[in-house]
This record gives sequence, C-alpha cells and structure tokens, in this order.
Amino acid sequence: MSELKTDYAHIKFRVCTIDPGFEWTCFSRSGHVLGFVAYNREWREYEYCPNPGTAYTHQCHDDIADFLEQLNIKKKGIKNE
Repeated sequence: MSELKTDYAHIKFRVCTIDPGFEWTCFSRSGHVLGFVAYNREWREYEYCPNPGTAYTHQCHDDIADFLEQLNIKKKGIKNE
C-alpha cells in the first residue's frame, strides 16, 4: 500500500495543520472540519476524534473506518496486496 486514499464521496482527510496533537484533519465536502485523527500509543492504533455537534451517515463511518485501517496497516508495516 503505497498511497493512502484520502478523498471519499462526502469527506476528505488532509495532513493536519490546525492542531499539532493530531496527524490528520477530516473535512466535509463543503470544507467544514468534522474531526481529527491521531495515533493512540496505548491502543497502538489510530483513532478518530469527532468535533462536537457533528453527525455522520453509515457511509461516512465506513469511510472513516477505511481510512483508519489504511493508517494502521501502514503503521504496522503490513502489506495489503
């Protein structure tokens, strides 16, 4: 897995420039910040931290899960071929 998929139907992920505690920012299609992604050392995996007042469809949850899975696979060095 060389490149991460960062653009989905209704959300997109970009390298975080807003808060140094997070690695990625999740944006809506219209550009609103929905939440952030950070690596949790205790759990040894990435987690999604939604902003208060945000709501998600099942497709958005699936897309967030897909993005986190990509990051976790890359972090662990597992090849998904």
